Amino acid sequence: MKRNTIFEKVKNSYSIYSEIDKIHHAILYNDMFYLCKTDNHTQKVAIVKEFHFFDFCNNYLFKFLPDTGTCLNIKEFMDRAEASLDYTRRYSITEDRIINYLEVLENLFKIYFDRYGYFKRKYGLKCDLNLYKEIRFLIDSLEKHMGLSKKEFKDRVILYSENFKLSEALEQVKSSDLAVEIVKYDKEILDCNGKRKILKELDTLVEPIIGKIKKRYGNNSVIWCIADDLSCILNNFNIRHNNCESGSKKYIKNVANLEEQKLCEVYDTAYSLIIDILIWNKYEDDLKKRIETFKSYLT
Repeated sequence: MKRNTIFEKVKNSYSIYSEIDKIHHAILYNDMFYLCKTDNHTQKVAIVKEFHFFDFCNNYLFKFLPDTGTCLNIKEFMDRAEASLDYTRRYSITEDRIINYLEVLENLFKIYFDRYGYFKRKYGLKCDLNLYKEIRFLIDSLEKHMGLSKKEFKDRVILYSENFKLSEALEQVKSSDLAVEIVKYDKEILDCNGKRKILKELDTLVEPIIGKIKKRYGNNSVIWCIADDLSCILNNFNIRHNNCESGSKKYIKNVANLEEQKLCEVYDTAYSLIIDILIWNKYEDDLKKRIETFKSYLT
């Protein structure tokens, strides 16, 4: 009789919904942070107040969260970010919502641990590190199971679906805002205006790289042709210039009359070429040196 071992049964029973339940309940129903005071005479440290995670976030972390707009607290922010987990409407907890929830946690933990010394000195705040390690293990396991990659910037963390080309391209991006736009283009359904806006921002990143390619390589090279094709799209399809208004010096009638679906296909091609050029740039600046080192092992 064929049977699964107990270890295979455990592995096969893994559920992202059960795992997010565990994470959410661990955060909701445990005191994760403490306000401590030191007795001046005995030097003993006493816990004065205990905080659940989201209470602590509202009191100390929320003000450091970037781009909160007019949100007044972490609950409103999570509602608007579609990151709230409402167990009274379990059907509403989708994979996208779980990813958003994890992204919120990643950013809040980053804020705390980046400022760990500040919170400890100024307020006497401490974290239950054992509980954090348990939650961190569950988060890391869930992100790995869902095929998520993480990119950390000075002011934020973003999560995105594992994608070799995307990961390599993001390595070239220093701006967190620009990285968010790249991920947004990759995973969201956008209209032409939304795609054009992102491509216009990405153009500021790739324009100097295109210049470098055209100076360094001849027009018979593949990378020169890619850069030239991308320049053609950026210059003539209403991205760098206004090619769609008849009063514009750069007006192109055929582009102005192009169906939106076809224009979106052009923009998707431009996005793909931008990613290719960012990967090439990484190859030039980093991978080429590493590969030469690897080749040296052969001699």
